[in-house]
Amino acid sequence: MTGRAWAGIVPFPRSDGHTYRPSGGQSSFHDDLARFRVLFGGRGSGKTTAGAHEALKYIRQGMSGAVLNPDFENFKASTWPEFRQWIPWSKVVPNDRRMAEHGWEPRAPFVIHFTNGVSVRCKGLKDPDAARGPNVSWLWYDEGGRDKTGMAWLLAIASVRIPGPNGEMPGAWVTTTPKGTRHWTAQWFVYQNISDAAQEVLDSIGYTGTLYGHHYASIHDNRANLDPLYYASLLSAYTGKFAQQELDGKLVDITEGVVYDCFGPDNVTTAAEYDPERGPVEIAYDDGFSVSPRVFLFIQRDGGTAYIFNEMYHLKHLAGTCIQEAKDLAAAGEWGPFEIAVGDPSASQLAAALRKADIVARGKSLKVKESIKVLYSLIETAEGTRRILVHPRCTNLIRELGQDYRYPEGSTSKSDVDPVKENDHGPDALRYWANMRMVRT
Repeated sequence: MTGRAWAGIVPFPRSDGHTYRPSGGQSSFHDDLARFRVLFGGRGSGKTTAGAHEALKYIRQGMSGAVLNPDFENFKASTWPEFRQWIPWSKVVPNDRRMAEHGWEPRAPFVIHFTNGVSVRCKGLKDPDAARGPNVSWLWYDEGGRDKTGMAWLLAIASVRIPGPNGEMPGAWVTTTPKGTRHWTAQWFVYQNISDAAQEVLDSIGYTGTLYGHHYASIHDNRANLDPLYYASLLSAYTGKFAQQELDGKLVDITEGVVYDCFGPDNVTTAAEYDPERGPVEIAYDDGFSVSPRVFLFIQRDGGTAYIFNEMYHLKHLAGTCIQEAKDLAAAGEWGPFEIAVGDPSASQLAAALRKADIVARGKSLKVKESIKVLYSLIETAEGTRRILVHPRCTNLIRELGQDYRYPEGSTSKSDVDPVKENDHGPDALRYWANMRMVRT
């Protein structure tokens, strides 16, 4: 259902007269034209305020939608108190204005009707099936980090399909404190991987925009709107990675044990796509067959940075088959011949097969702990520079580097123990390659 746009109305002030002035992270979130967006924000960052104003923008345009939360109790405690402060109650139909009365507390899902014909459903989604509902033009999912699986979000966005009265595009967004790189909000919005089928559809309609956008807001950006004692108390109480997540709104894996815990969203970028101006393509490999996959990573180097633009993870493929598939990929992408392949020197049969296919193959023995430190320092240098960049299509490498390759549970020191020999296939291939090709010896 669509309504009428309110012409010439600027953003609504808060009930106490306060005017919304978005910070950098909030502004980029509002300006993003992606169909699906997330605003990761720390405590006190104003993420819920930004979500409310994005909803009000659609309401002003005459577009009906939904304000959702993973559970209704949290909606009442978090989402509703903020949203209700910004609602222009003079533009709500008289029968619904009771919601503006002091002390009114929602006790069940409800709908707000505006005088321009817009309606807004408000509800919790403890049961993901509750996300099914009438078609709308927009959807705001507040505190999405509380949803462990993302199933409610997936079901809900299927209803976001009605354009605005003047052809405005539908949209859906999440506002949440980040919950680490494993959480669905990170996997969906940051480590995004559009399927070939979806890309074909986008290409067929000439779509050149983006489907997913992610933004960050921190408590520091919103300091001017916070009580100084509250701000100081959180600064003193939160430290380390927990502070990065809870105050800075950053995606960090605060679970102990991830080997390359420095690997994160800043290493994942479409800028790592193959570029013929960048130079020849190299292969980093790790051998496997029946239990562990054989891995090929396709890499270019330029200006001291490695660009990993594609991957192959294959089970039960003969070495010759994998090598031919790699050459076929190169031919299809016009990458040119491979300059070199680097991997574990114990994979002698694979190295021999590579040489037989006219691909130079090299490897040397490395000490695990020392070579991990080298790759770690390239993923994020001491100055904070990222010298290892990975394209989002390399989903297996991203998963292993960012979350699955770990030290033994309960390890107290990374310096005196080797990682568990699981989920190490891409990281090992990259470790051998980086120690030989990125470091002068």
